Amino acid sequence: MNVIGSVLVSFGLWVVGYFWVAGKRPAALKLTQSTIAEKKQSAFNETLIRAQAELIRRLAPPSRLKRLELINQRAGQPENYSVERIIKLKFAGAVAGGFGGISYFVGRPGVLGFFVLVIGVIGGFVVPEMLISNRADARRKLVQAALPDAIDQLAVTVRAGLSVDAALMRVSITLRGPLAEELTRVVQDVQLGMARTDALRAMAERMDIPELNYFVRALIQADTLGIPVANTLTNQAEEMRLKRRQRAEEAAMKLPVKILAPMVVCILPALLIVVMGPAVIQLMRNLG
Repeated sequence: MNVIGSVLVSFGLWVVGYFWVAGKRPAALKLTQSTIAEKKQSAFNETLIRAQAELIRRLAPPSRLKRLELINQRAGQPENYSVERIIKLKFAGAVAGGFGGISYFVGRPGVLGFFVLVIGVIGGFVVPEMLISNRADARRKLVQAALPDAIDQLAVTVRAGLSVDAALMRVSITLRGPLAEELTRVVQDVQLGMARTDALRAMAERMDIPELNYFVRALIQADTLGIPVANTLTNQAEEMRLKRRQRAEEAAMKLPVKILAPMVVCILPALLIVVMGPAVIQLMRNLG
């Protein structure tokens, strides 16, 4: 039984490793390879990867592909993390979790073994998407936190005489982090011929942050109606800073509730032992 379980786990790990390495292979054939055999093998691997990507595109539901693409964009499109690779990792994780659950079920058949098998398959399938979703959420929080300072810089640069496009380029250079990356993409889209309003709307749709959506709408409205952009940006910065302070106060008010469970489970029993322990021991001695 142990030998069968080890073989199944090894095969599951091999599947995960294969998909991981296959997903990280470069898209173009490297010209620095030394032998013709290596070139042929690399070309075969690239053809196989493209065939896998096309098969995934055809079999996966369009709604699921669109959702994964949106999550990947919100995560900043990490290197070597395409939508096809995420789907392959999901199936590889399900296979690995399934083989791990089967190995446990073979060693310990019963309800618990079947439960471990089901949890292994579901967990292996869900974990890759969960990791990229957590990365996307963390990136959105960084954008949300950096937005008031970015709007302040935009207001200062516009008041100094720069146009909105030049101000966006200047802020994208001076800032650091995810918001700078998004503003850089907006500037690049504008340079490639896209209208600034469309580029800003695309950024708001990618990130889906209420404060960013409100800022984009206000900026587009000011540009359309001829309202002074500097005043709009100043008001936006003040409002964003107020919302950031309110979020901090809300998080501080939630802290006692979050601390309650660890305190009851970890601290209170130890405190009771320290306080009541000597009295209980003394009471037992007197009764004995």
